[in-house]
Amino acid sequence: MPSKEGTNQNKSKSNHMLIGSPYDQIRILALRRAKFLEQVIAAESKALERAPEGYLKGVALGKDFQYLTRAEKAGTKWRYIRNNDRDLARQLAQKTYHKKVLVSAQKEMAILKKIMTSSIVPVERLYSTLPLSIQMLVQPIVETPKQFYDQWRGTRYAPKEFSPDDFSNYHTMLGERVRSKSEIMIADRLTQHHIPYLYEKPLMLKGFGTIRPDFTLLDFANHREIYWEHLGLLDDKDYRESAVKKVREYEKNGIFPGKQLIITAETSRIPLDTDLVEILIVQLSGKCCYYSTELGNYGKL
Repeated sequence: MPSKEGTNQNKSKSNHMLIGSPYDQIRILALRRAKFLEQVIAAESKALERAPEGYLKGVALGKDFQYLTRAEKAGTKWRYIRNNDRDLARQLAQKTYHKKVLVSAQKEMAILKKIMTSSIVPVERLYSTLPLSIQMLVQPIVETPKQFYDQWRGTRYAPKEFSPDDFSNYHTMLGERVRSKSEIMIADRLTQHHIPYLYEKPLMLKGFGTIRPDFTLLDFANHREIYWEHLGLLDDKDYRESAVKKVREYEKNGIFPGKQLIITAETSRIPLDTDLVEILIVQLSGKCCYYSTELGNYGKL
C-alpha cells in the first residue's frame, strides 16, 4: 500500500464514476432478474398445484371479515366459511396471492425475454458497425465503449519512484516493476484473467490528498473504478496505523471495502492466501474483464 503523496499537488477532479454503455447494464440486470423470476415461477406453480380448489372473497362484517368460497366451476354459488374452518380461508387467500405473483412474474418475464433477445444495436456501438471508410468521416455523438476503454487504459501519469536503496527486482509478466512478490502474483493473475489494471495510478481523496492504490481496475458493469490495496507489511506498527488511517479516508470518500475497495493482507508469519486472491479475481472477472465489442468476445489485452 503506497503512502500519501501530499495535499499541495494540483487537485484533479475525482473520477470514481466512469462513462460506459447503459445498454450493457440493462441486459445484465435483465438476465439476473430473469433467473430470479424463473425460480419464482417454478415455486408459485408448485404452490398452486398443492392449493385447494375454489375461489375466496371477503365481506366486511363490523370490525371483522366474513369469508365466502365457491367452486371454480362456472355457475356455482358462494357459501360462507365457518369460523372453525379459517384454515381453508387462509389456504385460499394464499392461493389468490400465488396466482397474482405467477401472472405478474410471467408478464415481466415476457418483457425481459424481448430485451435479452433483442437485436438492437445500442447507440454507443453504432459507430463501430459502420464501414471503416465511413468511420473516418464521422464524429460519433457518444464515446464508444472501446474508445472509452482505450482512453482509460492509456491514462498517462508519472510512476512512483523507487527508493535509491531499493535493489529489489520484482517484475510482472507484462514487464512492470512492482514492490513485492505478492504484487507480482496479484498483477499476473489479473492479466491471466484479462482484467486490465493501472499500477500505482494517483487518486485524489478529498480532505486527505493524493494516494496511489496498488492496482486500479475498471468496473465495466458499474461504470466506475475499483481499487486494490495489498497490505504487505502488517508486522510494522507504523505501517498498520497508516493503513488503517488510509482505509478510513477511502470510506470518507465513499469508497468502501467489498464494493470499490479490495483489501488483501499478509504478515511475515501469515502469507498472502493465493486461493483467496484467485476467488477475488474470478468474482471481478464478471465486471472488470476487457470486452472487445468489435470481436464480440473477451479478448486479450
